[in-house]
Amino acid sequence: MYETRSGYVPSHKTLGPSVYNGTAGIALFLAEASQFLESKDLLATAKGAMLQAIANRNQILPENEMSFYTGLVGLLFVAQYIHALVRDRQIEQEIEPLIGTILAKDVSKCALDQIHGVASAVPFLIAMDRAGILVGGIHKAISITDYLATRLEPAITGHAWKEANSGTPDGIPLSCFSHGTSGLVWPLIEATAAGVGPGFEREIQSVFRYEDAFWCEKEGNWYDLRGVTERSLPSAKYGRFAGHWCHGNVGIFLVRRRAHALGLDARHGPSLARMAEGVNRTVGVAIENGENFSICHGLLGDIEAVESAGAVERVFALSNDRAENLAWHYGLNGKPAPDLFLGISGIGRAHLKRLGGVGFSVLLPLPDAVQDTLSALLPA
Repeated sequence: MYETRSGYVPSHKTLGPSVYNGTAGIALFLAEASQFLESKDLLATAKGAMLQAIANRNQILPENEMSFYTGLVGLLFVAQYIHALVRDRQIEQEIEPLIGTILAKDVSKCALDQIHGVASAVPFLIAMDRAGILVGGIHKAISITDYLATRLEPAITGHAWKEANSGTPDGIPLSCFSHGTSGLVWPLIEATAAGVGPGFEREIQSVFRYEDAFWCEKEGNWYDLRGVTERSLPSAKYGRFAGHWCHGNVGIFLVRRRAHALGLDARHGPSLARMAEGVNRTVGVAIENGENFSICHGLLGDIEAVESAGAVERVFALSNDRAENLAWHYGLNGKPAPDLFLGISGIGRAHLKRLGGVGFSVLLPLPDAVQDTLSALLPA
């Protein structure tokens, strides 16, 4: 599947360059696996995949360049990671142009959301700067969080980003992580906790109030607002619910749990325990239905939010049962895919993470964890 401005379309061609569903994401997984398995062949393949990704960076849309998942920030991070392992002159020569483009990019010309926009760049800019490999990264992160704060508008009981409507004409802001308010507020949370910029406590609480206007106590979940417009809003509470990291309660809960750990949680919303119960129920249903195993749309991403050890063990047992014949259900519409977020590389990385071979989550990449991962590879 190939991503265009109008969505995903079937195609037969080399993968694009991105971390999300392209060659850079596969390169990251192979590089991490090469260290855990002590495989020079895997590392050489990771290097080749990274060079392929960089060579195709012109496929990235200008408005997506500041994204970690689908833009140049992701390419830069993976290139830096692999370069730290192989000390390759060819990759090193490609890093400086990437840095120059990223630091010069006008963030007001970029998308905002996690998958396509600036929101996903913040933890990586902070981490790479603090690791000493991106001078100016923190300054760029501040420019992003300041810009995000200026784009907030009053909405329902709080504030939200009107851009977070997933392209629906007159659509109200989504509450999900991938394209909605949860993913957009998360960089404000990390910047505030890290002392990067002025601090955004009031903005964070106001966004949480907006999200919680669509909380359903009975379901232990937030309403899925895709397709909901201002005119249909009164009936929105009869709408659907979603699970998983991208559009469901899994992604929102990861952000809320992180905010709670940092002392930046909502004071008047649903309790963290009730949110956790809702996630456990969602994942339990997904297990029974034998759903997708990908990290974006499926079970191996869901388990990052699950607080039931039994459920986690059950998911990995199901995954292991299917491993022998590569019989996982994954990709878009169940179609096999090699990439990180929709495909088999992400499945492999989830198992590698469980074994201790991965230093940070790509679903909620914390700046300290990303920095520690890089610093462990760099010369003292």
